[in-house]
Amino acid sequence: MARIRSVHPGLFTDESFIELSDSAQIFFIGLWTEADDQGIFEWKPATLKLRLRGATTTPVDALLTELKNLDCVRPFSVGGKNYGAVRNFQRFQRPKKPNKIHPLPDDLRKYVGISGDSSEIEDDEGGAGSPPRGHLSSDSSELSVIEEAPVPTKAEIAPQMEDGGGRKEEEKKKDSPQAALGPPKANGDPEIDRMKPKKAKPRSQIPTGWQPTDSDHAYAEARVPDIPRLVEQFRNYHAAKGSLMADWSAAWRTWVGNEVRFAPKSHGSRNGWAVLAEQAINDRLKMDLEEFDGPLLLKA
Repeated sequence: MARIRSVHPGLFTDESFIELSDSAQIFFIGLWTEADDQGIFEWKPATLKLRLRGATTTPVDALLTELKNLDCVRPFSVGGKNYGAVRNFQRFQRPKKPNKIHPLPDDLRKYVGISGDSSEIEDDEGGAGSPPRGHLSSDSSELSVIEEAPVPTKAEIAPQMEDGGGRKEEEKKKDSPQAALGPPKANGDPEIDRMKPKKAKPRSQIPTGWQPTDSDHAYAEARVPDIPRLVEQFRNYHAAKGSLMADWSAAWRTWVGNEVRFAPKSHGSRNGWAVLAEQAINDRLKMDLEEFDGPLLLKA
């Protein structure tokens, strides 16, 4: 099964990687996702073509040969099955829970990056846990150590190299002493009180026979006429919808604001809706009179 892998920036200045064609470079990185956590993959060109280069016409056999010639991978057989080993794979891939699927011959342990008899990778100080400095290119099976190679130190390892995708830090926060104590308790300190989570105000349906308070009424009176009609519309609408509000006064002010916003422009101090209705009636009456008794000039 394919797995998430890490790509170190030093790869793009590696001597062997630079000599690869563009297609081979992409294919090489793709092989990491097909390899198990030892760096071993099944040498099946047809399957690899389908999984890694399905939308291209580039022959996978040629790409595998190119990688083999530059010693980026090494083919081998066990029990009649063909496999491939990725050079120094375990020096730069550190899965959190290693999964060994394919066989790894002893003579290829050093090739994939395992030092000595242990499956752990030694760091620059002789311990386990950090990739050593070096690169893929070499004429022998030994790793060529280059002091100036841009390879991460122990402090520079990205969380993705542990196959955690950053989740390791989240687990640390969950296990921290502060998390065990829970949220900070209020002790009179304004800063602590500010950090304390606030409870949401409970919401309720509009009370039966709801009426605006004096301040709500004054707010509406300064903006719209016919407040009793507006109150009835507001109450009936939210009762029918089963609306839940934490603050019905705030909902009322929003309703009043929408009434002002969506009403036609007023003429003088008269409500815009009333003006339009009166104009429509006059227009209809004018048309009826003209049809009945000829042109008639109505006074405005």
